[in-house]
Amino acid sequence: MNTMAAPVITKRKRAMFACEKIKTQFPTYPEAKLYFAVVALAVMDLSHGGALRRAAARYLRGTIHAAEVCGVDSAWIRRVLRQFDLDVVA
Repeated sequence: MNTMAAPVITKRKRAMFACEKIKTQFPTYPEAKLYFAVVALAVMDLSHGGALRRAAARYLRGTIHAAEVCGVDSAWIRRVLRQFDLDVVA
């Protein structure tokens, strides 16, 4: 019998992993790095509670303009967030 429990991955760690995956789709020019930083901040804010989380969820629920101008689909980002169990429902 295996008595080792599965490691617990915190919401913050899952948000970091999601950011790493999302980052691969953004171009490398300076403006795109700035736009990615906006999206990454919102994703990381999902790991907090209260008003910060609600604001991030509201931003990520709609069209994510910072991603769309770089050619990254908003719906794809939401699928990645669901993959890492980071729901954008406030």
